[in-house]
Amino acid sequence: MPVWRTLETSVDGRRMTFDRAGQIGRPPVLLLHGIPGWRGTWHEAGGILAQECDVIAPDLLGFGDSAEPPAGCHADGQAKAIAALLDSLGLKSVHLAGFDFGGPVAVSLLRTQPQRFASLTLLATNVFRDTPIPAPLRIAKVPILGEAAFRLIMGKTGLSMMWFAAVRNKETFKRDRYRQALQFPAGVKWTRQIFINSLRNLDVLYKPIEESLSSVAAPATVIWGDSDPFFPVSVGKRTAAAIPGARYLEFAQCGHFVPQEQPFLVASAIAESIRTAAHDRRSIGA
Repeated sequence: MPVWRTLETSVDGRRMTFDRAGQIGRPPVLLLHGIPGWRGTWHEAGGILAQECDVIAPDLLGFGDSAEPPAGCHADGQAKAIAALLDSLGLKSVHLAGFDFGGPVAVSLLRTQPQRFASLTLLATNVFRDTPIPAPLRIAKVPILGEAAFRLIMGKTGLSMMWFAAVRNKETFKRDRYRQALQFPAGVKWTRQIFINSLRNLDVLYKPIEESLSSVAAPATVIWGDSDPFFPVSVGKRTAAAIPGARYLEFAQCGHFVPQEQPFLVASAIAESIRTAAHDRRSIGA
């Protein structure tokens, strides 16, 4: 497997850490993790892609080894930081994939710089204002009490227990690998904060993301696990239907953490998107 190189750059004065594998000059692929998560989320699937691509997997601000973001930072703020990362690497166009919270970050990037992305892959994510909120998480809307409850639910112990409910393919994505993302205290803190902000301000934060889906022009793929306990497959199908020409892939025996539970299938799907984008460019050129 290709070797990952851990690098860092400065985005608006804040350190952003990222892993890179593959050969510079080959098709660049940008992989965005979810919450809880870090750049290691993509090591398996990204390592497969790196055999033919230039793969970049950053830690979002507040996660992994990256610096913390400004207070209140959500998908749009993360998108600006990722755009600055691409600028620092001199990458004018990349293939983009976003898992979980990386999904709205990816769509926010596309919304502001559509010409920069050759393809889009969304995995087990939410890009809508009205996606149903699981009952235990609705307490986040309650001031003060919601904060206290979320410190328990979304603390390190609570997030560690999430593995049992969220992962279907436990042989592929073992608990010790899941817990790697929880070794970073800031990541636990920002997982909780992003959840609270999202659940309390769904309409404001997700309206521009939802409304931009119909204008996605890049070849798009939506990938879902058939046993996702957070976002049912109906949300995945709705996501694909909202993006013109998007294809929908549903993986059997797969929970929420699709990149880690099915890394070979995910890498294959992204590689197919890259080939489709290249074919489309050749057809337009012809």
